[in-house]
Parts: sequence; C-alpha cells; structure tokens
Amino acid sequence: PVVVLERDGIVRRLLVAQIERAGSICYSSDDLKSALRLLAAEPNAKSIVVDFALAGAELPRWLAQIRAARPDVRVIATGG
Repeated sequence: PVVVLERDGIVRRLLVAQIERAGSICYSSDDLKSALRLLAAEPNAKSIVVDFALAGAELPRWLAQIRAARPDVRVIATGG
C-alpha cells in the first residue's frame, strides 16, 4: 500500500488512479495529520508520496514526523 499526501483534489485522484492501476492499494490524504493516521493504521504501507508544495517550508518538519512514525517508509516527493 501507498499513502498519497496531495493538496489538489484532481492531482490526488490522478495519483491514486495511477498507483492503483499499477496494482497497489492506495490511501489518500490532503493533510499531514490524516496521512500519519493512515500510516499508523496500515502497517503494510511502504511508501508515502508527499506534495512538497503543500508542505512548503515545513517539509523538513513533516519528514521528521513521518520518519518518527514510520522509519521504514519510503518518502517520495512530488510537486508542480
């Protein structure tokens, strides 16, 4: 499973559709708090796609929180 953290609803749905088309389960969120809850609830999630524009200057703090919650997860940054 993959968690997608993306602010734009259209882009979020496109990412989810592409990931699911590739054969993976995908959960989506538009905020860090919800994404962290998804990671906690799905121990098999191995990757999180993060919209770095959504995180902005908080990206280092977000990455630290993700790593603290799930040090094993692969973080993939995306943005326009």
